[in-house]
Amino acid sequence: MSMFTSFALVLFYCLFTSLSAHKVNYINEWIVQVKGGPEVADEIAERHGFQNLGKIGNLQEHYRFVLRDTSHMLNKIIKALSQEQQVRRIEQQFGRERVKKSYTVPYDS
Repeated sequence: MSMFTSFALVLFYCLFTSLSAHKVNYINEWIVQVKGGPEVADEIAERHGFQNLGKIGNLQEHYRFVLRDTSHMLNKIIKALSQEQQVRRIEQQFGRERVKKSYTVPYDS
C-alpha cells in the first residue's frame, strides 16, 4: 500500500468517526419568526398543529412552537408552515448532551 493510500484511509477514518460522534439530536421544538404579532403567531401555530409557547426573550417576531402530534408527515407540515406569508424563518431546535467536567485536586505528598 502506498503512503498516499495509507494517508487517505487514515483521513477517511478520522472524518467518519468525528462525524458519527457528533450526531444531532433534534427535538420537537421550532423557532419561528412571524410577522404580525402574537395573535398571528397563535393563528399560524393552531392552523398547522403547533402550540405557540410564546415570544422568545427580547427577540422581535420570534416564537417557540411545539408540534402537538408528531405522527403526521413532518415534511408536509413544515412545508405548509414555511409557505405562510407571515412566516419569515423556521429553525428546528436540537438537544445538546451535557458533559460534566471533573476537577481533581493534585495530591501533595
